[in-house]
Order: sequence, then C-alpha cells, then structure tokens
Amino acid sequence: MEIALVEKIRPILAEGEFSDDRLKAASKAGRGIGSWVRAIIQYYDGMLVVNPAKESLREAEEKAAAAQALWDAALAQLQKVEAEMKRLVDELDATVAKEKQLRADKDSYEKKVDLANMLITSLKAEKEAWEKALIDARAFKENIVGDVLICSGILAYLGVFIRSYRKECVSQWASMMATWKIQSSPDVSFVNILGDQVKISEWYSQGLPQDEFSTENAIMLEKSERWSLMIDPQMQANIWLKAKHKSKDETLKAVKPNMPQAQLVRTLETSITYGHAVIFEDAIETFDPMLDPLLGKQVEKKGKEKVLKFGDKMITVSDEFQFYVTTKMSSPHYSPEVCVKVTMLNFMVTPDGLQDQMLNEIIRIEEFAKYERRKVCIQQKAENAKKIAEIQDQILNAIANTGDDILEDTNLKSVLDQSKESQGQIEQANNDTQKTMQ
Repeated sequence: MEIALVEKIRPILAEGEFSDDRLKAASKAGRGIGSWVRAIIQYYDGMLVVNPAKESLREAEEKAAAAQALWDAALAQLQKVEAEMKRLVDELDATVAKEKQLRADKDSYEKKVDLANMLITSLKAEKEAWEKALIDARAFKENIVGDVLICSGILAYLGVFIRSYRKECVSQWASMMATWKIQSSPDVSFVNILGDQVKISEWYSQGLPQDEFSTENAIMLEKSERWSLMIDPQMQANIWLKAKHKSKDETLKAVKPNMPQAQLVRTLETSITYGHAVIFEDAIETFDPMLDPLLGKQVEKKGKEKVLKFGDKMITVSDEFQFYVTTKMSSPHYSPEVCVKVTMLNFMVTPDGLQDQMLNEIIRIEEFAKYERRKVCIQQKAENAKKIAEIQDQILNAIANTGDDILEDTNLKSVLDQSKESQGQIEQANNDTQKTMQ
C-alpha cells in the first residue's frame, strides 16, 4: 500500500462520520467496509514496525551464520590442533617411557656386569678346589665299588685289631679283588671315604687323639649300627666321649658293673626312655644276662613306639638314646655271643697318639698358658672347618637354586659377598691359629 493513499485515508477514519456506529446506522455493508479499511490501516501501521524488525532479524541471522561459520572453522582448527597436540603428547610419553626403559636396562646391565665380574672374582678362588674335587670324584667313581667294599670290611671286622694288621688285611683284600676285576684305590683311606673332615676336626677339639688309628675308631663308632665295645686301657675313648657330650650340653651317665643292681637298672631304664647317653665303664669279660637285649639292640616296634624288654618288663626306647661300653682290659676274651652283638673297637694308644698326648702334657706342665691357647686353637680350627664347609654349601646351594638367568639373582650376590668376607676372616684366623700351634 502506498504511503500517500494511507495518509489520505487516515483523516477520513479520524472523522466522526466514519465511526462504527455511524457506518452501522448507514448500512451493514458500509460498516464492514469501514472495519476492513481500519484493519488495513492498522496492518499497515503494524508492518511499519514488523518489517524493520524482520530486516534486523535477517541481518542478525546472516551475521550469526557468518559467526557460526567462523566458529565452526575455528573449532575445526582447534580440534586439528588438539589432535596434533595429543599425538605429540603421546609421542612424548612413549619417548619418556622408552627413555625410562633404556635407563632401567642400562642399570640392569650394569648390575649384571658387576655381578658377572664379582662371580668371576669370587668363584675364581673356588676353581682350583673344585677342579681338584672333580678329579678326585672321577677317580673315586672308578674305584667306588672296591673302596666301599674294603671300607665295609674294615667297619665290620677290623675294629678290634691294631693298625698294622688292618693295613695288612686291606692290602690282601685289594689284591684278592683285583683278581676278580674289582678296581680299588691304590691306598684306600677309610678316613677319607667314610669320614667327615669337619666332624673329625670337631672330635680333635673334644680330645680325640689326632692319629689315623683313633680317627678310624671314631668313624666306626659313629657309622656302626651296633653299640660299640671299646678296648680302652688308657681311657682315651672314655675321656673323649665324655668331652664330646659335654661340649654339646648332652647328658652322659656313667654306670659300672659293680654298682648296686637297683641303681644300674634305674639309670639304664631312665636313660633308654628319655634319650640320655650311657657309658658302661670298666666292663669285664661277661655281662649280666639282663643286658643281652640292650647289647643286641633287640628293639621291637609297637604302634608308633619302639620298645625293649629290659629285665621283666617292656620299656619305651627313645631315638636319642646312645650306649657305649668300655673296658680297661688290654686283652679281653669275650664270647662269640657277645662279639656278634657289638662292634669291637681297639682304642689302645698308638705311638702317634701317645706322642700327641705327651706333647700336650709337657706343654700343660711347662707352659700352661700356651697349653690353654693350644686348646683354644684346636677348638677354633674345628669351628673354622665347620664354617668353611657351611660356606661351601651356601655357595653351591645358591648357584643350584638360581633362576634362568644367574646374573639376575641378587641373592647369589649377597651370599657370595658374605662368603668372601667370612672366608677372609676364617683364613686370617687359621693363620693366627697355625702360628700359635707351632
């Protein structure tokens, strides 16, 4: 609608003649036309307000669309930058993780190199001893059947005889086995084959004479399944056994054939049941029949217990019970019935053993302080031998129990470090002991 036309119509609508009442009075059609014209003018006036607003809205929408486009472009760029940053951060994390892994690998390899060097250094000292032990073991393997057979014969039959007769029997047995193609060592050593050097050193410290004959007797006493009856006129075995049990804080009760019967029976019953060691001293050539089951180890098993008929009743036998018999007679004559029940051992003094005892006695009288030091040194030597054996066992056990990679076993390093330190201390102690013993 044109503005000029609207402006012409406005005055007319403002006149009273064009009001609804006048038009209604004139005619119904006139009122309708008047209302239509008034509505058109009102619509026109409304559009004057709406059209600018719509234009403003359109312009705002265009601006918003442009701004949204810029936003979308900026967001896309931001997402692209964030994606690139995430890639770089992931790459950085991977690089840092790889650096940490490389540092850890470097530290691990350095530790392995240190451990390898330490193993080479530590085990180098053991190499010669182990190579010698390997050679000895291979030689022993070749002769094991013959050597063990001879040692079994010594253990079973030669305990009662003197050293020279034992050697003669061993020589004859070796020759006899050679004819049967049974190989044995040229000079079979009962002590080396059945003896434990650590335990032997301990026996020496407890007063066992340091000669091979006495050492053989001590090994027989330990290895035999029967109780030992010892020919001991100089009481060497008696003194040693008492010192041996005393050093271990073990009870050793002494009984004699001439003590009251009731006391003898009570002492033996108590010791058998509670596991105390008993030494039957000053034995004569005959034994009370009551002792036959004890001498012959006639032990029966009832349920979980071991029992022995002693006198007229059955008593429980402890696994810790030990029984020794000694006699001061130099040439006793025991019946075959007694001999088959016990292991006969000849503990009579030998020239080597007598020399050692005389030396100790002279030193005790002339230089008591040196005598005491010598006793301490012997004890220390036995303890050091035991420690060295324990160290060897620790090293071998640690090596045997390592995982797939020996260079990753930190426990082995710890064991070797401790062993090296302990061995150094023991070697120094042994050197000091050797100087004192001279």
